[in-house]
Order: sequence, then structure tokens, then C-alpha cells
Amino acid sequence: MLLLRRKPALILSCVVAVAATVWLIQRRADREPSYGGKTVTEWLDCMALFDDYRYPTNETRDYKFPPGALQKDPALQALLHLGPQAVPVLVQRLAEPPEPERQSLSSRAKDWWKQTWRRFRQPGALAPGPAPLRYSSSQKARNMAAAFTLMALGTNRQGGFTRAMEANAAAPAPLGIPGGISMSWVVPIIRHNLPEREAEIIAGIQAGLRHPNAECRCSAANSVAGIIRDREPIPGAQDALMELTQDEDERVRQSALWALVTTDPRNAAVLRLAEAVLRERTNSARFRAFAATGIGFAREKAVHLLPVLREAAQEPDTHLQREATEAIKRIEHTP
Repeated sequence: MLLLRRKPALILSCVVAVAATVWLIQRRADREPSYGGKTVTEWLDCMALFDDYRYPTNETRDYKFPPGALQKDPALQALLHLGPQAVPVLVQRLAEPPEPERQSLSSRAKDWWKQTWRRFRQPGALAPGPAPLRYSSSQKARNMAAAFTLMALGTNRQGGFTRAMEANAAAPAPLGIPGGISMSWVVPIIRHNLPEREAEIIAGIQAGLRHPNAECRCSAANSVAGIIRDREPIPGAQDALMELTQDEDERVRQSALWALVTTDPRNAAVLRLAEAVLRERTNSARFRAFAATGIGFAREKAVHLLPVLREAAQEPDTHLQREATEAIKRIEHTP
């Protein structure tokens, strides 16, 4: 009889114990690795190497850090110390969607007043929908730091270019740029500050140009210009990029063409390709604008294409007009 009376209490105790155990296991699983009293994300958010991205100005960013900057940044050193333990969090951060912007009380009050005034002036009008989320400067800096750390760790420590590229490719692209950043921004920073990683990154780019994921092919194509600046071309890259200009994905075609015209614009084959893209009216105006810009980069080598550019400058698309006009100026004002 006593046992029957205690049975509900025993069942309740067992349920509470199981729930507490599950909660503790989940909490431990969700807990980020830490070092020096900060988690991986907290270290990413205070990496001084990317303050120029965290607090953007109108000044041009330099991809070469001052001597000793890597050793002096405690955030980078802490993440490198954590090594493979940090990799799952770095990958997760890179693939995350934009975070909702934190508005101040005054900003929220201003938005409320705008909506109230609009309803007063236009009774019955539908309120505008929320603006699409965008990556903030702080989140872009965090993503840059995460990609940089993965490449700095290298494949031997479960990081590397390919790991960063694939994680970034999985992120939403509200403005056409996954994660709000491009691997082509990170690659030259790594190359000039950690030259020992250059060969590994080149191998990753070569593989990325033939990756089954279109976003990864796009990222690898964009990264070509960042890695070959001031160095010899990547073996096989030009042939792969030429093939990608016929890719089924237009963004890949655009990235491949842009990589070609920015790295070797005076190459006869590249110039013929740019001419063909510009002449083909079934191509999108944006793709043709890329081609017009590339022809302008060839300068005196493209004098014979001035009539084609002048024709493009008369077309209705304003972006194509502008790029064709700028290309004409570059060619005509070649010293």
C-alpha cells in the first residue's frame, strides 16, 4: 500500500532526473570550446585583424598586415591554440544567416512614427513588409575572421580553403554574396601574411573550379585573381575558367569571365571571349557589362573593338551603357 502511494512520486522523480540529464547533455553539446575565458565566437568578434571590416570607413583596405600583426592578435592566437576543437564552430558561423539588426530605442520610435504618419496620410494603405535581412559589418568581420582562421589552420588541422569555401557556400546570399563575404577577400590576406599556406590554397582553388556545387565554382573563380596577384598564373586555371564561361549557372559564367579579364586582359583568347560575350544579345546585360569592362582593361590591344563598345553604349540598360562608356575612355586615353 505504501509503495502504491509513493509510485507517482517515484515516476515524477524519474521524469525529472531524465529531463535534467538530457538538459545537461544538450547544454554540454551546445557549449562552444573556450580558451582564456572566451568562447570561439567571442574570440572571432574581437579579432583585431578585421577591425577595418567591423568598423568600415571609406578608406581602401590593405590586405597586407603590419609585421608581427598575426603574433600580436590574441584572438587569432587563441583560435589557433584551440585548433580542430574550434573548427565546427567556425564552419557553423560561416554558414549562418544574417542576424536581425539590433535597433536602438530612438530608431524603433522613428520607425513607429513613420508608419503612424503613413497610415494617417494614406488611410487603408498596406504597411510595407520588413526589409530583407542583410549581413551587418560586425557579422561580416566575424565571417572574415572565421574563414581566415580555417585557412590558417590548414587541412592538417581540419581547416583549409576548401572547408572555408564549402561552409561559406552554404550561407544565405541576400545580396548575391553568401555570408556577406567572398573568399577572394580572404585569399590575398592569407597569401601575403601566411605564405606557407599558398600551395594548399592553390590546390583548393584548382579543385574548387571543378566542384559540383555552383556556389563553390563561383567562389573558386573569384579567388583566382586574389591568389595570382604578383605571381605566376595557377597551372590549368585559365583552361578551367574558359570552360566555366559556358557553365549552366550565370553567376559562375560571370565570375569566370571576370577572373579572366582581370588577370590576363590582353590575352588574345580572353579578348576574343569578351568580344563574343558582348556581341551576343541573348546574354544578360550584366554579363555583357562584365565583358565590356574586360575589353577596356585591354586598352590599346582593344582599339579594334571600339565600334562594338560604342554600339553597346547606346543600349537601354544603364549599367551596360556605363561600363561600355568607361571602357571606351580607357582605350582612347591609353598613354
